[in-house]
Amino acid sequence: MNNLSLPEVTENLDQLIDQITETHQPVIIKGTKNEVIMISSEDWSAIEETIYLNSISGYVDSIKEAIESPREEWVNAKDLGL
Repeated sequence: MNNLSLPEVTENLDQLIDQITETHQPVIIKGTKNEVIMISSEDWSAIEETIYLNSISGYVDSIKEAIESPREEWVNAKDLGL
């Protein structure tokens, strides 16, 4: 993860936004007192979705169970009309 100072960010903000969006690599921005992390909106949406899915009781366990099940037991979603 790259570390940038606030002046470095303000000089190249548009390029930095493009870089973060294309590479999906977050950047630490250091202010005088604190730091923040800049990520793309796409990556933030993925993080929010992961947090939400992990909050559903039994969801992670059901995925683990499906992964460990024999492939012959799998059903194609197209066969279900989905």
